[in-house]
Amino acid sequence: MSVFSHYLSLFLQFLLFGGISATLGIAIPHYPMVSVPVFLLLGLILYIKILLRDYHIILGAIIVVIPFNFESLIAAINISYVNPFNVLWISYVGIVLLRCATYSERLLIYSPLNLPIFFVVLSFSISFVQSYFVVPVTVLKDTIFPIFQQWLQWILFYFFCLKGVRTQKEAKQVIFWVMLMLLFAGLQNIRDYMSMLAVTRADNLERASGLFNTANYSASFFSYYVPFAVGLALSHLPEQKWRLFFAVTAGIGLVAVVVTYSRGGMASTGLACMIIAVLSKVNARKVVVLCLIAGIAFSSGNIRKRFSQSSVEGPYGEQVDPSIHARLIAWSKAFYLIREKPWIGQGFFSFRYIKIEKFEDEAAKAHGSSGMAVHNGFLNILVNAGITGLLAFVFLLVAIFRFSLKIFCESKDPYWKGVAVGFLGAIISLVLVNMSGTRLYDRQMIAYLWILAAALYRGYSFYLQDQEGETS
Repeated sequence: MSVFSHYLSLFLQFLLFGGISATLGIAIPHYPMVSVPVFLLLGLILYIKILLRDYHIILGAIIVVIPFNFESLIAAINISYVNPFNVLWISYVGIVLLRCATYSERLLIYSPLNLPIFFVVLSFSISFVQSYFVVPVTVLKDTIFPIFQQWLQWILFYFFCLKGVRTQKEAKQVIFWVMLMLLFAGLQNIRDYMSMLAVTRADNLERASGLFNTANYSASFFSYYVPFAVGLALSHLPEQKWRLFFAVTAGIGLVAVVVTYSRGGMASTGLACMIIAVLSKVNARKVVVLCLIAGIAFSSGNIRKRFSQSSVEGPYGEQVDPSIHARLIAWSKAFYLIREKPWIGQGFFSFRYIKIEKFEDEAAKAHGSSGMAVHNGFLNILVNAGITGLLAFVFLLVAIFRFSLKIFCESKDPYWKGVAVGFLGAIISLVLVNMSGTRLYDRQMIAYLWILAAALYRGYSFYLQDQEGETS
């Protein structure tokens, strides 16, 4: 059986067993005290046979369903809440823990991200504690605690993947599942646009809100992960069918970004793809063709309409960009809060609940509402966790960038070279997107970066071991 047929077989098995779990989840929702243990046992029984042969079917299932219907890990543990996807997740965690317990290697595997992650957890834990003194208790329970869970969950994703991947083939399987998820997500976003369901209040332009019911969030999501598909599509893989798969995934992802009409999403994704094309030494003629296609796309009526709405006439006849105006007011308030507590910050969600009359009045006059968001991911970290929190997060991004660049420069394998250059593009895109938006908290949006980071590091490590074994 070919590798591609093997993946297809695994996915069909996921659909079969996932369908059984989902059906039972719908059938007995009124007996949570009984159903959670039953689901947990069912998940273990259903997946144990597959696990013995190839446990990554479960990881694949988790990866595919995260953005579509995936609740929090804590909610899954709570016996008063039942969701078949939570059961799938708990089954996966339990099995991975069992597998790790029988693994002769030490519990915590070294990686370049271990120390940066420790500092991020420490600084954000301090920020979370501070929230108790700033934010109402109901908001802590309903909003901040789930956000803090999400940060812990992507760390769990990273370490589970780091621990669970034991061969180069398994690392490639993980990356395949993420690309399959990207393909499904892109198709959903395009379908959303084609059905003309999403109309934003901000500009009355029909845009694809997609997975997150917000066009800008969907655009950010694709701007993070499309670079991986582009990097693999341009990496000169020897197998034509894999080149075609990654090319189709990249193409659908790019279209999914465009139909959101997010200026930041389109700009960051475009720049990341240009950098990837240059680093991958793509033929100049192909670059010209791609630029022509992009030029035609960006000359379309809706995109021109979107950019024409960037500037409107103000009360005194001046040209004002409403979104930039809102950001300038929000950033002024953010810098004010940062100066008050520069080192450890004000706590999670403090920006919204610490009212400063001057800025609230400005926002109300400009937009008819005093509600504000920071509209900058890095300023948001500074407000929440201070300079220490921002340094910890930047340390983490730099660590990812450095080991991706190292793999890209050293690797002779086109596959790992493609994943590494995709990571370089993804980090560049992440930084650009979060200069004008706050897209760093959502588990569905950020978790895949840490899964891919673990798969890249472990997969390339095994590749080097395999090469040494062949030469010796």
